[in-house]
Amino acid sequence: MTKKEEIIRELYPEDKFGYAEKLTLGELEVLQHARKIIEEEIRPVINDHWERAKFPFEAFYKLKEAGIMDSPKLFEDREITNKWKASEMYNAFLYYELARFDASIATFYTVHGGLGYNTLLIGGSDEQIEEIAPKLRSFEWQTCFALTEPDHGSDIAGSMGKILSL
Repeated sequence: MTKKEEIIRELYPEDKFGYAEKLTLGELEVLQHARKIIEEEIRPVINDHWERAKFPFEAFYKLKEAGIMDSPKLFEDREITNKWKASEMYNAFLYYELARFDASIATFYTVHGGLGYNTLLIGGSDEQIEEIAPKLRSFEWQTCFALTEPDHGSDIAGSMGKILSL
C-alpha cells in the first residue's frame, strides 16, 4: 500500500466513491496535518469558547502551520492553472474536514478562504493580488463578510409571510 493510500484509508474510510483518490499526496499530507491540529489544538478549547460565545482565534490560526492555504505541497504533482489557488477537490475536502469537526470553524474559514480570498482573486488587479493574497493565505490578514437585506433582513418568517400573501 502506498503512502497516499494509507492516508486516504486513515482520513476518509467513508469515501465509498473514491473522491479522495483525486487528491495529490501533498494535498493529503496537508489535510492530515490539519486534522492533527484540529484534534490537538482546537478540540480541547472549542466547548469553552462555545460556552463563552467566542471564536477560538488563537487555536484556529494554528492551522496555518499545516499550510492549509499556502503550503507548497498543495501545488505539487498537479497542473497549476492558478498559482494562488489550491485545487477545488482539495478545497472540498478541507471544508469537509473543518465541517465534520465544527460548523462555526468551517463557516469562518469558508468566509475567509471562499468569499474573501476568492473575491480578491476574481476581482483584484494583478498588483492587488500580488500584495494582498500572500497576507490572506498566511492568515496575517483576515477577510470578513457583511450582508444587508433591505426591507427583509434575516426575518425569514416575517418576510416569507409577506411573500406568501402576495
